[in-house]
Order: sequence, then structure tokens, then C-alpha cells
Amino acid sequence: MASVGVVVHVIEANFVHPIIMHQRMQLPPVLTILSVLVMAKLGGINMVVNGFGWHEQPRPPGSQELLDATRHYYDYTLEKFGVDRCMFESNFPVDKQSCSYTVLWNSFKRLTAGFSADEKAKLFHDTAARVYRLNSPA
Repeated sequence: MASVGVVVHVIEANFVHPIIMHQRMQLPPVLTILSVLVMAKLGGINMVVNGFGWHEQPRPPGSQELLDATRHYYDYTLEKFGVDRCMFESNFPVDKQSCSYTVLWNSFKRLTAGFSADEKAKLFHDTAARVYRLNSPA
């Protein structure tokens, strides 16, 4: 049976940052109705447009500083979507203005420090492999 789905950048730019995250609103009805089909890509939040000001600091943030500033966004999204429908992503090279690639992925590792091996596998690999059919024969 073929499945159809939508991959949404849940944590990114103007739509989610001010509306869902700051006001902790319910997800828009279309996302709630289609919740079994919608996947969340966790990344892109460190872009300059989101206002963290990383690019204005004398030194870029370390992974703990990055996580301290963004954790509540990720926690909220994981709560709403679950690890079966979330995947980590980088938004490079755009995020390079704010942090290094290594720092970003280390912040994801810090975020998931208390997660089970199965949950980590889903967030770092399995969900993306399933959604993009990376393990399927051509």
C-alpha cells in the first residue's frame, strides 16, 4: 500500500516561530487532521531571520548555548508530533551565519541525551529513511 505524506519544516522562519511557538497555540487544523501524514523536520531555527542574533555576537554559540536557546521549540514539536514523525535536519549553508555544522548536530545530540536508543535512531536516521524511502530498492 502506497502512502502519501507531507514533510513540514515545523521549526522555521516566520510562520512557526511567532505563531505556534511563542503563543503555544494548537497546531493548525489541517495539520491536526492530517497528523498521521505530516512529518516534522527539526531544523532551520537558527537562521538570522528568527532573531537569535547569533551572527551579531563576537563568537558563535557553542552547542549548549544553542540548545539552551532553542530546546523549548524542539521539545514542543516533539511533544506534538512524536519521534515517529520527526527528523533532525540542518539548514546549511544558510545556518552557517549563526553556528557551525558541528555545533548544530552536537546540540541535537545534547537534546536527545535522555532519549532511548530507538528514539535517537528515529530522529537522526530512521524517520528520514522511511519518509524519503532511502532504504527501498529502486
